[in-house]
Amino acid sequence: MDGTLSCNGKIPTSAIETLKGLKHQEDILILSTGRCLGQLKEVYDLIPFDGAITNNGAYICYNEEELDSTPISKEMISEFIQCDLCTAVLTKDEYGVLNPKEDILQLFCSYFHIPLPKVVELQSLGPVYSLGVYALDSIEEYIQKFSSLHFIKVNPYGYDVILKGVSKGKGIEVFRKKFPNHKFYGFGDNFNDIEMLDRVDISIVMGTAPMEVKAHATYVTKDPLEDGIQYAVKEILKI
Repeated sequence: MDGTLSCNGKIPTSAIETLKGLKHQEDILILSTGRCLGQLKEVYDLIPFDGAITNNGAYICYNEEELDSTPISKEMISEFIQCDLCTAVLTKDEYGVLNPKEDILQLFCSYFHIPLPKVVELQSLGPVYSLGVYALDSIEEYIQKFSSLHFIKVNPYGYDVILKGVSKGKGIEVFRKKFPNHKFYGFGDNFNDIEMLDRVDISIVMGTAPMEVKAHATYVTKDPLEDGIQYAVKEILKI
């Protein structure tokens, strides 16, 4: 999603038209993202996705059907927030923050061009599938302490956090079981895409991606704002 389909908060018209064209020829479109479903309404209004791998693989759905979900226990989250880090929580539909620290939160959200989350109470929420942890200083001691959690650096100001064993790659395996005769193409640009890129048949990485991510690509396309998705589909994949 961010940095692949959209850039600077905008989805290029060329990407919208290209993906709609794939849908018209009866390809299945799956959105894979660290966001939750509640953050994707505007995207769904533009592009008719059939399903989604959200919360970095912790919540997976096809149309209105839940295919798989892996929540983080609220007991673990309660323990984690004692660390006094700026911590966001993502349910299926909601992005909220438990202990806001305005400066770092503003930096993180501005980087991805997303609205600031509202302050929420943990016990009032439904199942929580992923966390966001935002800090300027190292959080290595907390990464070591919470060994059952997987921390993925997504920008200079923060991490996506899911249970170990969960990934976008797991989402690909869920969809492979549902559509065993299909060939899977995956687009990505960041470290939380690596497991997905390794599990699809053909992986396409955006030109803006770090070199460590490009190492997992079958092909590297142009930057998102240089019509990278359209270029990959028409010029590289010939579909």
